[in-house]
Amino acid sequence: MTSVIGCGVTLGEIADLQAQASALFRDTGQVGTASTPAGADPTEVTWTYGGTIAMGVDTSRPSEAVDGSGASLTDGTIRLPLTVALSTVDRLKVISRDGATLTAPEYYRVVGDPTRGLTCLVARVKLINGGDAL
Repeated sequence: MTSVIGCGVTLGEIADLQAQASALFRDTGQVGTASTPAGADPTEVTWTYGGTIAMGVDTSRPSEAVDGSGASLTDGTIRLPLTVALSTVDRLKVISRDGATLTAPEYYRVVGDPTRGLTCLVARVKLINGGDAL
């Protein structure tokens, strides 16, 4: 097989890497999409969550603010399979971590556009309350 863009990696090898990355995700969750409220009250937004997907949640390294305030811009990153559609208007609901079902799911909003890597989609996230409308 020929290499992709001269880097010595074939399309088959890239597909294998993507499958291996998804197989290593130890967490599960769902992508939520918002409804359009009938009025001007943002609390009228309801969220609809899709099917359960594998994901990799990493909250060990939040990014700090650049203004010196010490407040975190994000609470971590969540890796998702490349087949998942995700944007900044969506939410992520984490329902299990390291194979154990959470007693209360964790809700995250996506901060900035998700980045498409070679093996997975990477979203920077901020932890929110399940009752937050925005």
